[in-house]
Amino acid sequence: MTTSTVPTTPTLAPPIVQPRVLFGMVCGLLAALCYGSSNVCQRFIAAERADVSWAIFVCMFKLLPLLMMGIAGMLWAKSQGRPIKTTRRIMITMFFAGLVMQWPGNILIQLGMSYCGLAVSVPLCFAFILISGSLFGKWILGEGISKRSILSQGVLVIATGLLAIGAPQAVDSVAGTTSTASIAFGITVTIISGIAFGYVAVPMREAVKDNGSVSASMAMMAAAGVLSCGVVSCFTMTPQALSDINMTSWSAIIGQGVLTGVAYIFISLAFANLSVIQANIVNASQIALAALGGVLVFHEPATIWLQLGTVLNILGLVSMDHKAPEEATPAELNAVEAIEAWPNHPESALVHQTAEVA
Repeated sequence: MTTSTVPTTPTLAPPIVQPRVLFGMVCGLLAALCYGSSNVCQRFIAAERADVSWAIFVCMFKLLPLLMMGIAGMLWAKSQGRPIKTTRRIMITMFFAGLVMQWPGNILIQLGMSYCGLAVSVPLCFAFILISGSLFGKWILGEGISKRSILSQGVLVIATGLLAIGAPQAVDSVAGTTSTASIAFGITVTIISGIAFGYVAVPMREAVKDNGSVSASMAMMAAAGVLSCGVVSCFTMTPQALSDINMTSWSAIIGQGVLTGVAYIFISLAFANLSVIQANIVNASQIALAALGGVLVFHEPATIWLQLGTVLNILGLVSMDHKAPEEATPAELNAVEAIEAWPNHPESALVHQTAEVA
């Protein structure tokens, strides 16, 4: 008598990184690359002048490409017969977020670069983006903070602390002074900008969770900055000051704006598939790019603190939590299905969202 065995289907182990999280990480890294390149342009601009009126004018032009890309995305969606998914509450929230992003965010980090340079100001800013972003995400969105995320944050904060130790050398190299007032001013405005950017990440994430239009939120945030800074610049930038701007500075201003607009698209997709803290940690890879750009392009001092901080930055990224955010919304679940089904379902939610902001 023989016994037959029924073949069993092997059980596949779950992927180490979920597809949605992997897609979000890739978008976050692409956003970091664009933001890092934008920071290099911003550093060129910061070397031109270090006053507030110049920073306001530059930040206005920085958001013009973002505004045009947002309007183009909405027009494209309308031409395809698709509604622009948003609400009045989201638009009001994004307008306020645009003011926060522009004034205590972009303008102050512009001033910070004028004093501390690229290699110190960006890491210092990001430390407070990570801290404030995780706290705002927990308080406003109710997102949890895992032990691995806390560990990753801790490593990145230590890395930033090491980079900040080299601030006096950076201020001396960039601003030509080692006065306590200049160092304190550069560090203070950079910290405030980090807290502002940490807050802005929360309404961006909330808008995506509510299945809002990326292009509409992009246009609203940019409009807030362009309008507010444009009004002020009309009274602070004279025709003579405008004529004194050389072609190199104009190229850097335009390049910074375009790169910021592309980065916004990628970071929005990252927020759609990651929690606030996860997206911020991945986007923190621009810290290493800023350090390298500051040393190689602008000849800022390559101190031992800079080298140690860059290594710890990489370790912090490796140690981040790779789990998807809890309580995924229908919009996020549609993104998961779209990624898993690609390219079999070209009418998926993610394709519509990507086409809308193209």
